Amino acid sequence: MKIGVIDSGIGGLAVLKKLTDKLPHYEYLYFADNAYCPYGNKSEEKIIERLNFIADFFVKSGVSVVILACNTATGAGVKFLREKFKFDKVFGLEPSIKQAATCGAKKIALFTTKRTKECPNLKRLISECQAETVLGETDDLAFTIEKNIFDLEKIKSEVEKILEFSSDCDAIVLGCTHYIFLEKYITERFGEKVYDGVDGLINNVLKYLSEKEGELKKTDFRSPVTIYCSNKCLAEINYIWQLIANGYIKL
Repeated sequence: MKIGVIDSGIGGLAVLKKLTDKLPHYEYLYFADNAYCPYGNKSEEKIIERLNFIADFFVKSGVSVVILACNTATGAGVKFLREKFKFDKVFGLEPSIKQAATCGAKKIALFTTKRTKECPNLKRLISECQAETVLGETDDLAFTIEKNIFDLEKIKSEVEKILEFSSDCDAIVLGCTHYIFLEKYITERFGEKVYDGVDGLINNVLKYLSEKEGELKKTDFRSPVTIYCSNKCLAEINYIWQLIANGYIKL
């Protein structure tokens, strides 16, 4: 089975890493739409246009299951993909507000992109959450991470400024997969519990595949991964993936 993973850039590689660790039985196609990165400042219409293009490419490539490794793409386009295309399953990634509240958080700082903030689905998640949720201003943080992935040290002062308002919160939810590259630093620096939603997504995929194909046995087989992108940075993204896959970039 081929599994297609979509993100606007390198953020979804954090999801891909956990997928290949937990589910090494499958072939993965990763599409980094970095010519349009970040999705967070794009219109819903533009995001859907891009998802339509990528999904059409996945259909022609024999992909059966699609994973939107992007909160913004999920909010803007998961419904569209499920209705238009005949994939076996389309999974989306949502901010893990419910998980944070279930684990005891009373006041949650949610950091997400401008487009995700405007999604009706996020408003629903917040309304259903049994905790106070405050929204942080992250500006172009996803794009900044994308451009400084090999030297994140130099953006730590910017991150501290962004997170200042969360000082009275007891949990932080990262509503963008790009932010996961800063998760370890955020946890060490600020001490709050940090949630990124990836484990919940992986568990949903595991449950679906187990029900579809039976119990997944342990294997030493390493998942074949093919990277695609929409600009000329394929070699760089492949290099970043190899660093992540082999543990040189820690998540």
